[in-house]
Amino acid sequence: MIAYFTRAKDSNKEHGLPEDCPWTSWYWQEGDIIPDNAIIVTEEEFDSIMVTWQPIIQKAKDKARYRERAKVKDELIVAICTDNMERIRSGAWTVPQLVELTADQSFKNIQDDINSLSFELAQGKIMSITNPLLTQEIKMDWVSRLQANLFNDIEV
Repeated sequence: MIAYFTRAKDSNKEHGLPEDCPWTSWYWQEGDIIPDNAIIVTEEEFDSIMVTWQPIIQKAKDKARYRERAKVKDELIVAICTDNMERIRSGAWTVPQLVELTADQSFKNIQDDINSLSFELAQGKIMSITNPLLTQEIKMDWVSRLQANLFNDIEV
């Protein structure tokens, strides 16, 4: 097997690699057309280069993931707040209960995690909070919203 690198970017990917990692890598399969500007390397050379580039690639993925989380963070908070207000209007909660919940340090820690885009940490704290207002159903709803927006499988 032979691998090659080319400067051609994959236009199907929304997030690209940073300029300090300008090459896209591909494995060559018999019959594939190799671009004119490709640098052909052995599998061993490819593996060696990728060891160097892997931290750069991972950082690019992390930036892309957190950028996507930042885009949805406010909507997640809005949805949680809207649901809380609905609970007050329906009589399930009272205003003093909501005030007490928002003063709870465990709840503030969850908010801090969401605001800092640490959705995985927030999920753990949601599941472990013991405030009686937060039923298992509410916790599972919040966790599922966060899980739906982890963006851990993002490609660069």
